[in-house]
Amino acid sequence: MRYITRPLTDEARARLKAGPRGQSSPFSSTWSATLEILDRELHQLGVRTEFVLQIDCSEADLRLDGQLRANARPASPAVAISIETRAKGALLFTCGRFHHWQDNVRAIALGLEALRKVERYGIVQSDEQYRGWQALPPGTPMPAAKMTYEEACRTITDLAHVTFISTGWVADQLDQLYRKGAMRCHPDHGGDPASFTRLVEARELIASRNAS
Repeated sequence: MRYITRPLTDEARARLKAGPRGQSSPFSSTWSATLEILDRELHQLGVRTEFVLQIDCSEADLRLDGQLRANARPASPAVAISIETRAKGALLFTCGRFHHWQDNVRAIALGLEALRKVERYGIVQSDEQYRGWQALPPGTPMPAAKMTYEEACRTITDLAHVTFISTGWVADQLDQLYRKGAMRCHPDHGGDPASFTRLVEARELIASRNAS
């Protein structure tokens, strides 16, 4: 199953604050073995496409294909996995217990396996064990943006080298200009990481405004 890597969201960080940290891992399995377990368990949950692996990194640490760059160094080993399921809705699983982020991914995979066994053997009512992992519903207030809407529009158009547009944005236009800007400022293309971070922030702000 394909996955894309993204920086930790505010919701994931909030959940991770309450979790244990700094323990040595009991795992000795390979990354591919972890992904096999995760693939099986997500398939059992009804995930048929991709899932999102959240790591404590910046947008500059990610390649254009949504994978972590080889030289990236996450700020902490904390991770989250977010999925969309037809039966249970949006689910978010987090872990920061162990010293390495790949071990925390494995902990989530094994946790999902254990949750499925709970459901299989009928220890609790159906889906009850997943309720604590449900993601916030759409429309939940998020922290205020670091830039204004007009600044976001100017950032994208400047980095894409096109005429300034302040209104009338549509999704296809936003994606097209974002790709143009990313080709110029993404670190993989020798661009400035700070500019790329501003580009991503601007895109998210405009998309959020247009969806409201």
